Amino acid sequence: MKIVAGLQIFEEIDFIDSCIHSCCNSFDRVVVVEGSWSNTRKIAGDRSRDGTIEKIKELQLIYDNLELFFYNGDDQVSHRNFVWQKCKKYRPHWYLQGDGDEVFHEKDKFKIREVLSGYRSLDSVSPDHFLFWHDLKHYEYWNTGGSRFFNVEGLELDEVHAGPGCNDMFYKNGSTKTIFRRHPTNEFYIYHPSYAKNIKRQKLKIDHRSADDKQKFPHYIKNDQMIRGGFDDIKNHPMFRGGFGEADWLKSLHVMDPSGLPKYLR
Repeated sequence: MKIVAGLQIFEEIDFIDSCIHSCCNSFDRVVVVEGSWSNTRKIAGDRSRDGTIEKIKELQLIYDNLELFFYNGDDQVSHRNFVWQKCKKYRPHWYLQGDGDEVFHEKDKFKIREVLSGYRSLDSVSPDHFLFWHDLKHYEYWNTGGSRFFNVEGLELDEVHAGPGCNDMFYKNGSTKTIFRRHPTNEFYIYHPSYAKNIKRQKLKIDHRSADDKQKFPHYIKNDQMIRGGFDDIKNHPMFRGGFGEADWLKSLHVMDPSGLPKYLR
């Protein structure tokens, strides 16, 4: 089984080191595409300014299965497609459509392959996430509405497309478009410190995501920490009584012992 990871990144200095170490040690090939798309480019320019590129080039001296490309497209979907075009030449059985802040535990290296081996072509797998807030201790369980791993074995690779969502792919046969069948799993996890990054990166995320989605980004910054917005989706949790707000949400976060983290995040 060949697993190829395609990572789309821009200004990921906080966790790109951890991400690439974990991916290069878990998967057969890791293809990184660095660059901003249209709305981000207006805010922050074409290339990462925070040392991300330099760090990846350092890691290329360690890993011979790591590649780096540069691209500036119109939107996230065009970037996902560009990454896929670079990855498909390796004819993967499974394709990971990932980001530069997603880390896999070293203990799951063989478990991932065991789980994926149980699915067929045109299946996709969506692992549960440990989504960290503020630090690498406080987290919530989360699962994207899309998927991360896509079984492309036996498909005509030119006809597999990324999008329309950032965590989706589809297979096109003539005029017929088939979305991959989605299968959530908690047999292994993605350690996702998306909201534990430096505050400058968080502000950029708020700005470009608001521009991309043409609506206000739901989370906000307070006391140099990202706070979850959209409390309505969890306010009915049985642990809460009466009103729901920041304090209730903070109390709802789980606490992880540092020994439970992947070694590259400890």
